[in-house]
Amino acid sequence: MTFNSSQTNSKKASQYQRIISISFFLPGRENMNLFYAGKMRKEDILANEDGVFPVPLQVEKVFNGEEYLTGDNDWRNMIVFGDNLQFLKTVYENKDPLIKAFGTLLRRKGKTTVNVRKINEPEPVSTIDIERESIAVGNLRHGATVFYTDTYQYELIDKNKDILQEIKNDQNLPKSAKKEINQYLFKTSLDIVFTRAEPERRFIEYLCKKENGEKIDSWIKSRDRGFYRIEYSWRKGEHPKQQEFNPDFFIKIHRDGIDFIVVVEVKADNDDSDENKAKLRWTKQHFADLNAELEKTKIKQKYIFHFLSPNSYSEFFEYLRDGRLIRGEFRSDLEDKLDTNGKDR
Repeated sequence: MTFNSSQTNSKKASQYQRIISISFFLPGRENMNLFYAGKMRKEDILANEDGVFPVPLQVEKVFNGEEYLTGDNDWRNMIVFGDNLQFLKTVYENKDPLIKAFGTLLRRKGKTTVNVRKINEPEPVSTIDIERESIAVGNLRHGATVFYTDTYQYELIDKNKDILQEIKNDQNLPKSAKKEINQYLFKTSLDIVFTRAEPERRFIEYLCKKENGEKIDSWIKSRDRGFYRIEYSWRKGEHPKQQEFNPDFFIKIHRDGIDFIVVVEVKADNDDSDENKAKLRWTKQHFADLNAELEKTKIKQKYIFHFLSPNSYSEFFEYLRDGRLIRGEFRSDLEDKLDTNGKDR
């Protein structure tokens, strides 16, 4: 059995002073093609429009063959005679019997694509467009949590209302599986919110505490994919990887005529993996670009990003309450670990 989160019904939400939607911005980006003066196109060169053709290889020496032994049976090199471009075309076509005899060492490699982009005007993103999130009720027995308000009976569709009532009545579920929140402190546009791990659950508990909720205008828990994507690149062993992720939380705090959007990626304590280091580096650049464009276009929003783990939650919300967070004075324990020099802010 599953049930879904969705946007709060606008009529019922307004009756109970709930948030209807929140708007954010992404940096506008445009792909560009680069051309070099005096250079032929790849497809023209491969079509031999330059007058250079692949030719059979003329071998001078073969190392690790019968005559020039190296003692290492795992590789072989050869010296060939001829024009560089002729040789490269011969290798590219992979038809010469000598190349095939050398096995995988000379096989054509996969191509690497490099995207060159320029920043355009910011693109709006609204929580109205966020996809529904589903969870199997059985997951509530294994660390998942459902958050809902004390006025859920006026906000949920009948199916979800019935499922939630069954969950509330189930005495065998862990205490952490269900959290009822005061309607005035549940400042999100969603009718119910799911978490699947303890760091996320504890963060929402902090968001909904009275002393913190009073300082927050609204917040949203993002989806795992598709809502607000940030690109990053990192190397896993010898293999470069291009990936995307969605930060976990967006918190809106309005001060002095500006909407400060605090973006939080939540991880377990001490999760200082190479991938997270890359995420932090690329995401800081993402929001630096976005803030520059917002200022240029006179949009009164500013984005602040933090990597956060439970051992910094208390300090994070202390800084949120007294204003030091939006002044850029906070730094988490995990960020110190992820920044290799410990000083890159």
